Amino acid sequence: MKNHQTGGKRKVVFYGRISTEHEEQTYALCNQMQWYSQEKFYKELMNILTTKKERALFTAKDQYYSALCLEETDRYLYGSDDEFLKFKEEVSSVIEPARQRNYNSMHERHLAIIDSAMSTIPSNVALDYDLHIVTNKDKAGICHIMVNEGNLSWEKEDE
Repeated sequence: MKNHQTGGKRKVVFYGRISTEHEEQTYALCNQMQWYSQEKFYKELMNILTTKKERALFTAKDQYYSALCLEETDRYLYGSDDEFLKFKEEVSSVIEPARQRNYNSMHERHLAIIDSAMSTIPSNVALDYDLHIVTNKDKAGICHIMVNEGNLSWEKEDE
């Protein structure tokens, strides 16, 4: 496939999927995320993505979907998303000081909040103390979920 902007060749990946009524597909997103998160695939993809913006966008989406997968796992294992919501509250309280500080740029604010989220040590969340499956990617993904819900902004928030 030709890249219309530069005239050079562009690498393209095609994806297809057939859905069935089998129970295994109920949690297909988690299965796909586990596969895509494998180190070799991730490194190869990062080599294809050429700009910092493309890499940052992919990383943000990866974090977001990782957190969604954690939420889905909570529903599957515990029958509700209560544990995930507790975890989300913990992340929210940990990032609060970073949200209140002033930054020189939206990018600087974004990085500070994500770093703060990744420092969260879940204290009362079964997903972590029972299963030990909470990762930094999930913690950062919580922030992206909060942005999508309108509970967090990468821009300076009104007081």
